[in-house]
Amino acid sequence: MNNYPVFRSIPAYLLSLGIITGFLAAGPATINWTGGIKVDSDPCLPPTNVEIIFDERKIIAIDSERGQVARALEGELVKNSTTCGNIAVVLSERNINFYSAHDGAWRSIPIRNSDQMIGTSQSFNYSLGQNHAVFSTLLEAHFFDGKTGKVTTISLSGERLRGTVAYDNMACVITDRRVHCAQNTQETVKTYSLNDMHIRSARGIAGKIIMQAPEKTLIFSGARNAFEFIPAR
Repeated sequence: MNNYPVFRSIPAYLLSLGIITGFLAAGPATINWTGGIKVDSDPCLPPTNVEIIFDERKIIAIDSERGQVARALEGELVKNSTTCGNIAVVLSERNINFYSAHDGAWRSIPIRNSDQMIGTSQSFNYSLGQNHAVFSTLLEAHFFDGKTGKVTTISLSGERLRGTVAYDNMACVITDRRVHCAQNTQETVKTYSLNDMHIRSARGIAGKIIMQAPEKTLIFSGARNAFEFIPAR
């Protein structure tokens, strides 16, 4: 599991000089603050079709085919940015911003960590695959389909967020009660009730996301858009 310090705001002296900074753009493709799930995969190998630069006024996606695609910032700073394959995820102080090289457009979703609080905190996890990403707070999870640019949001009310994992065209959110997974050929999110299963680790491989627990192994198959499990022997 990756353990990183709290993301820092852009230093004020860089902003005062008008310097566009991209030094956060090489962040990890998966970060899990909560739950103790070990994510043992890194699908974000070169080439990357999108790079991100930003300043206090805007975020710019440097698209290998479209050139510069900007999104204006309104009174908030960028906290972190990550790219993987054809997509980028940029975390600002109040919004999560998704970019897809497939259609060259930004999507911005307000970050809600509770019904009363809007804005970033340590209580979020995210993972990126080449064409799918997931960003989750304690309250809700956002699945981003890089092929269509659609964002699907589900509520996690009553569930404890434990981790996220993504690979290529798939992504999953793991809580203490359920696993929620999405992939690019289906519009709905598939859910699996864990009952007494305690997932300890997760990893993505070609076509599958594998989640392991002492009791059994749970597998999400992207091609079949279905779960299967293998009981412990």
